[in-house]
Amino acid sequence: MNWDALGAVGELAGSVLLLVSLVYLGLQVRDAKNQMRSATSQARSDGFIELWKLRLDPQLSHAELRARHEPETLSDIDRHNLTAFLTMFLNHYQNTHYQVQVGTLEKDQAGALEYLPIIKLVPFYQELWNETLPKDSYNQDFIAHVDSIVNGGDA
Repeated sequence: MNWDALGAVGELAGSVLLLVSLVYLGLQVRDAKNQMRSATSQARSDGFIELWKLRLDPQLSHAELRARHEPETLSDIDRHNLTAFLTMFLNHYQNTHYQVQVGTLEKDQAGALEYLPIIKLVPFYQELWNETLPKDSYNQDFIAHVDSIVNGGDA
């Protein structure tokens, strides 16, 4: 066997190894992306569970019921607690909105992001969004999304 033939075999072996390495790298990237999506979905779910635990607290539950039916009876502490809850809720959903935009969370995993039912069910929350909460802590896309829901349109 001469040097040219040996060189050609070496080039062929190198090309095959490069191709195998690229396929392996592609599989690793896909696996990492799936793991990232899974972790993002789990974190979103955990955050949602924590929000519901807060919402089921008797003091907050009673305040929210009064906010739905008799908002004029809310105390300053009720208003403070509802404002704090809505802020946490919106921060959670802004993160979900962002994760959907960048592709680390599928739209069908985003839950009620499209219509934010809590805001639709409690007019007091709509009032907080429109008049009280500082909008500078939210990104513009999310503000537009919530505005379209609160002010009658769909997202």
